[in-house]
Amino acid sequence: MTNTLSINIEQLRFHWKNKNTSNSAVLDIPQWHVQQGESIFLHGPSGSGKSTLLNLIGGILSPTEGKVTLLDTDIHQLSSTQKDRFRAKNIGVIFQQFNLVPYLSVLDNIRLGQQFSGAKYDLSRIQDLCNSLNLTIDLLHQKANQLSTGQQQRVAMIRALYHRPPLIIADEPTSALDTDTRDEFIQLLLQEGQQNNCTVLFVSHDKPLATHFDRSVALGEINHAV
Repeated sequence: MTNTLSINIEQLRFHWKNKNTSNSAVLDIPQWHVQQGESIFLHGPSGSGKSTLLNLIGGILSPTEGKVTLLDTDIHQLSSTQKDRFRAKNIGVIFQQFNLVPYLSVLDNIRLGQQFSGAKYDLSRIQDLCNSLNLTIDLLHQKANQLSTGQQQRVAMIRALYHRPPLIIADEPTSALDTDTRDEFIQLLLQEGQQNNCTVLFVSHDKPLATHFDRSVALGEINHAV
């Protein structure tokens, strides 16, 4: 871990711009910092704004007010094309819904992420990650929709980790995994973070998992929105 900030949030406010919803802020975060290489366990009740915060950090949503700086870059000052390139190169995302292309093979799904990020193709890197997550190499040539839910989740993790991004965002990533696979998943995730000085922002309702991480943060502690 270094003293460099991976995530720097200042005076962040967000509310949905929809005539059918209230204009009251969903998020009001005066200040929040995450150091590069730190692993964060973020938790809070359903509907508290966790996914909204992840989307703001990932540049999917734009803040109503304030600033989100990632790796010394104010991502919301970038053009759409610049933002897409920045995300692909610097952020690995593990979605709760996996977001795999069902008709592509496992290998092609992983390579799709590799091509967007600009990373060089490295089959041995993919094989090492498969071995770490107990995915047999022959599965690389199966279509994503032929895999079990747990296998799809592990493929999503490999796709996110493959290019060693400086920031990994994981939204409820272990919800579809059994206990043994979940523990292997977290071990590999944090191991990758330590080896590559990667920041891990991990969202989960499973509070006992917090003991694995450098810091546990309840969203209500940093969010001043009522």
